[in-house]
Order: sequence, then structure tokens, then C-alpha cells
Amino acid sequence: MTFMQWNPMRDMIHIQQEMNRLMGEAALHGEAEAREDSWSPRVDVAESRENISVIVEVPGMSREDLSLVIEDNVLTLSGEKTQQHEEGLRYHRLERVFGPFRRTFSLPASIETSAVKAVYKEGVLAITLPKAEADRPKEIAVSVG
Repeated sequence: MTFMQWNPMRDMIHIQQEMNRLMGEAALHGEAEAREDSWSPRVDVAESRENISVIVEVPGMSREDLSLVIEDNVLTLSGEKTQQHEEGLRYHRLERVFGPFRRTFSLPASIETSAVKAVYKEGVLAITLPKAEADRPKEIAVSVG
């Protein structure tokens, strides 16, 4: 039998690291995704002078499963990923997520909604949201008086 000296600080550090990991996962995935019965696709949002770009990872979905709505400067992305099982198989592990999702994003600028483009290819949805002319940066010439 081997005896190990009890170190309460080591145990407290381990508990703190585990709590940080758990809380970090909940913050990264959103409160809803912390439950096992829901999911949320990963999203990147970027901005240039002319556009706001949103890249969404939605593998295993078809474009018909996705819905985009822009209202009051808020982009809402929703959809549902269906579970696909083969009959006659006994599954030992199921880790792929499925079910409905809904993500909303407040847009940092007004959007020219008639020019929005959304392209779905190989499990990635790329949304280009052109900024309204009024929200685009303008260079102003300085005159000498």
C-alpha cells in the first residue's frame, strides 16, 4: 500500500480548473447549448468597409433546412439538422448533434437588404451583408482656408 500526502491546495487547484473548463464551455457554446438536447452552429462575423460577413458551419444540412431573416438590424439564422440512422445497426456511440437551432446577431451597421447574398457550399454558409451607403465610411477633403 502506498501512502500519498494529502495536499488540499492541489485538490483546490484541480477543482478550480474543472470549474473553469465547465463554465468556459457553457460561455463558448451559449447557455442553451450547455444542455445536451440542443446545439448551435459555430459562426464567424467580420466587417470590412463595404460589407459584414457571416460564416456559419452547418455540416450535414441542406440549404432547404436553413432560414435567414433580417429585421430591425438583427440577423436571425435558424434551421434544423435531422438525425440520420441506418436501420439494422446497433450504435455504440452517437456524438453528432441534431435538432433545431436559432442564432441572432445584432448587426453593427445598417444593411442594404436587397443586396444580401447567402451561398451554401460543403457544409459552410457564407452570408455577405452589404452596408447601406449611409453607414459606409466617407473620406472628406480638407480645404485650406
